[in-house]
Amino acid sequence: MRFTAQIIYGADAQPLFAVLPYEAYVRLQHQVGSAVTFEDDGQRFVSLPHGGPKARLDVLRLVEFLARENILEIPVNQRAQVYEKFPQDQQMTLDPLIRRDFLGLKSPYVNTMQATNELIDSLVRTGLFERSKMKHKAFFRAVNSVKLNLEKVPEFLERFPPLAEEEKIHLAEMACA
Repeated sequence: MRFTAQIIYGADAQPLFAVLPYEAYVRLQHQVGSAVTFEDDGQRFVSLPHGGPKARLDVLRLVEFLARENILEIPVNQRAQVYEKFPQDQQMTLDPLIRRDFLGLKSPYVNTMQATNELIDSLVRTGLFERSKMKHKAFFRAVNSVKLNLEKVPEFLERFPPLAEEEKIHLAEMACA
């Protein structure tokens, strides 16, 4: 499918902006990957401050996964430890999930804590999450967690085209981690 972009020129006759259909923008974003950062409106992506240059968490992928799997709350599990040291029963907590599914296990930053207070603050600012505490089978006491704001999830998901199957996070991948 071909799309035409509208070019907007400045007073000096130099191109300033390229305006393109949203579908083209989404396709371009997926083709380019992390080489270029596109920010929708401040809610689709949040920066991973310890993930390396231009590292980001795709809030759409995270919310889609949590909603699809009916996970309404997830432990943060901030850990300054290497990825492999997360026990199997803690793989479904936020810090290892970010390292595995948003950085990738081959990232040089996979052994650096990602679920920092700064990241949690960014997630809360989207309005899709709130800080909470929860009991989880992997821990002896209630732990810090983030809870989905269920009222805002449907509207957020409707703002974007559906994710391709290869973009989605899957529980089966976590069992192999």
